[in-house]
Amino acid sequence: MPDARGPESSGRKAQPLLRTRDLVKTYAGGHSVLAGISLEIAAGERVALIGANGAGKSTLLKSLIGLHGLSGGSVRVFDTEFTAQPTGKQRSAIRRHIGFVFQSHCLVRRLSALSNVVHGKFGLPGSWRAWHQAIAPASWRAEAARALEAVNLIDKAYERADHLSGGQQQRVAIARALIRQPRLFIADEPAASLDPAAGHDVMRRLSDLSASRGSTLIFTSHDMQHALDYADRVIALKGGTVFLDRATRDLDTADLEPVFHG
Repeated sequence: MPDARGPESSGRKAQPLLRTRDLVKTYAGGHSVLAGISLEIAAGERVALIGANGAGKSTLLKSLIGLHGLSGGSVRVFDTEFTAQPTGKQRSAIRRHIGFVFQSHCLVRRLSALSNVVHGKFGLPGSWRAWHQAIAPASWRAEAARALEAVNLIDKAYERADHLSGGQQQRVAIARALIRQPRLFIADEPAASLDPAAGHDVMRRLSDLSASRGSTLIFTSHDMQHALDYADRVIALKGGTVFLDRATRDLDTADLEPVFHG
């Protein structure tokens, strides 16, 4: 795989895909979740974001993509930079290039796998036609079929989502993100609700797909082995700050244990 730090041009480091400077998030009542997060993530990196419950992982993800306003600092994603509350136009500009994979799958259970994948086109012009594969443009259906093929589920295209196993449902969710041709995959605990074998399968597919397509991947996890196996880099949060930020090749589980203990 190419160097996770990304290409360099004319001796200068490439512009990071994502950058935060002194990011602070405080909720009503003065409860501080993020207390000055500064980091850079390059195009093509696969990053595991770990930490104990309440460490701020989900809050950081939502802040990065403009779902949360900031209490301080700044975020730059792609070519969009914001402080405080991003505008609707800024949020739309960011989300056009992002594919989401959620822990709970977030599928419409009574619809087919193919229709659920076509839902990845929501937010685009004419996206009311993404509600069901039968009314979607032929090009969208073809893209959805290719995405299902990429996660080895093309044979389940016309099965209802609620007839699929948990691991298969999560692979449909990956295909739904994939149809957006994202520059950035965001996955919030994508394997937490799955058994160990299905969890490893989902993580392997997500990691391999992001690597083969040159997409950046940021996923949260409580599983130290997932972080080591499927990421190039681990960023650990503790006490609202970056506790650890290192390449996975320089880490083992003993290095990660203090993130969750002590």
